[in-house]
Amino acid sequence: MNAERKRLALITGAASGIGYGIARAAGREGFRIVLADIDESASKRAAASLGAEGIEALPLRLDVGSDAAWQQASELVESQAAGLDLLVNNAGITGTGRPVAELEAAEWRRIIEVNLTGLFLGTRTMLPLLRKPAGGAHIVNTASMGALLPYAGGASYTASKAGMLAFSECLRQELEGSGIGVSVLLPAQVRTRLFDTSAGALDPDTGDAMSRRAAQVASLQRDGLDPLVVGERVMRAVREREFYVFTHPELEPIVTQRFSAMLTAMRDPPRSVVSPQAPTSS
Repeated sequence: MNAERKRLALITGAASGIGYGIARAAGREGFRIVLADIDESASKRAAASLGAEGIEALPLRLDVGSDAAWQQASELVESQAAGLDLLVNNAGITGTGRPVAELEAAEWRRIIEVNLTGLFLGTRTMLPLLRKPAGGAHIVNTASMGALLPYAGGASYTASKAGMLAFSECLRQELEGSGIGVSVLLPAQVRTRLFDTSAGALDPDTGDAMSRRAAQVASLQRDGLDPLVVGERVMRAVREREFYVFTHPELEPIVTQRFSAMLTAMRDPPRSVVSPQAPTSS
């Protein structure tokens, strides 16, 4: 990237948590930030906080599941600069933790809409605006360790995150040689407002279930990584063109166990079914 001009980043879900951490880290490296979030008030507060650090940030209300909203975002980007240098598809929500047998279709659809369809719409809309010189623009997609380590009660969330991982792997191949880099972030426990923001995005009837989930993981949230640390890790990946970006290396043994089981199963060849031969007459 050309260091002589002000680079532009658009970050979704940027009013808090990981998105805000990435915005701070990018701002400290000289990026101007389009701070996109469905919560307009929170986006304005976050932009003011970044401004107090000397980071130029423009708040933007954006529902990532809306094609029309993305078109408006692209118009804003075009009005601000000749192109986009960094797109971070970070907006995401989680579910109530209900098992599949009790999961409401509306909850499933909303999680897929935000996490997976939002990723597709944002990438497709912004690709024409991304600068393409050698070593130029970059796309970062925030998936989750849930993409690799599914859990009971997390079918909708982990399915969406596994889809984000696969989408990112396809996108990397499609953009090879274009000058646009791709990274996929797979964080574990980070201090965020995920359960609060998710409760607001789902049906109001899910509020109690979401509150119980938030209470169950309160200690993990408290002890999670600082989002700025995650943001700094992401910016290193952007600079060094890393694809997989992890935050919790201590989970390696669990991931190894999962993939070892797969590899073991692959080494077990299929058995051919031999039809008994008909008796021959003598």
